[in-house]
Amino acid sequence: LHTGEYEDGKIGEIFIDTSKEGELVKALMNNFAISVSLGLQYGVPLDDPEITAYLQVKDLTNKNRDDVFVFNGWMFSSSPSIAPFDHPVYDIWLVKCY
Repeated sequence: LHTGEYEDGKIGEIFIDTSKEGELVKALMNNFAISVSLGLQYGVPLDDPEITAYLQVKDLTNKNRDDVFVFNGWMFSSSPSIAPFDHPVYDIWLVKCY
């Protein structure tokens, strides 16, 4: 496995050397390397994707049923302060959606 790098050290492409394998394996590995290289060059993120969820959080211990939702809105994993969940006891962080 060899890499081609940009001046700042980030990987821009990969090369897979398959000298002893057959033609089919060589072609498959070459196509895989091209796919990964295109992803690296055109900005396909390798980090975790943005996680977004619509949340409705109820406090079932609250005697006042008029104030049903403690939080009702969208949350974003990369920007938790866009829709902050402000509660004196609980804290919610959006990590993963199933």
